[in-house]
Amino acid sequence: MKQLPSISALLAGLAATVATHMAASAQPIPSHQPTPAPYTTSVGAHARYSKARINLSAPNLQLMVALVTAGGGATSFDAQKLIDDLTGNGATTQSEVAGLTKKFGSEKVASFVKTFDYVVTDSLAQTAQAGVALPATPMPDPSDGKALAAALYAAGMTSRGSYDAEFMLDTLVSHVVHVQVMNDIDENPDLGPQADANYHAVLTQTMLDLKTAYKM
Repeated sequence: MKQLPSISALLAGLAATVATHMAASAQPIPSHQPTPAPYTTSVGAHARYSKARINLSAPNLQLMVALVTAGGGATSFDAQKLIDDLTGNGATTQSEVAGLTKKFGSEKVASFVKTFDYVVTDSLAQTAQAGVALPATPMPDPSDGKALAAALYAAGMTSRGSYDAEFMLDTLVSHVVHVQVMNDIDENPDLGPQADANYHAVLTQTMLDLKTAYKM
């Protein structure tokens, strides 16, 4: 795998990068293309799979911990368990799984779950490598699926008032970590770019379905 700058170095340089480019005319990152290393960004850069602006704010690690905990914890995270908890482990869960399967097909839903597991594992590894300690207390309560779904949806709300999955992932782990995880997915022979794109698509649909189910 190509050697990348350390996450610590990237995070340290991010604020300086933003300040340098704040007044410059932004050159948008082409959609569906990797963000170039070393991930020099500006407030005008947009996400890989949408036109939403990237989120350069500090990550909401309490929300990340809540998501991981709801999915079974750092050492045994299971995206399927997370989805079950978010949807209440009942009729809504069955309806959501059926709806995703109908829209995307069983293979793509299975790929989504597998990729989601990898995303969490890799994100936690990158965070640990950067020397960032995760908070002990999750927020909101991981056992409250509706509250967690609402918090995740709110984390993905852009300044234009629309939900975007990549904006949410930036919020959870930082834009820098999110981009490196996407690049790791693309370089992983068991996953790859198609799994990456599919993960974002199914995640987006899941969150929009939760919005409808909970009337958020």
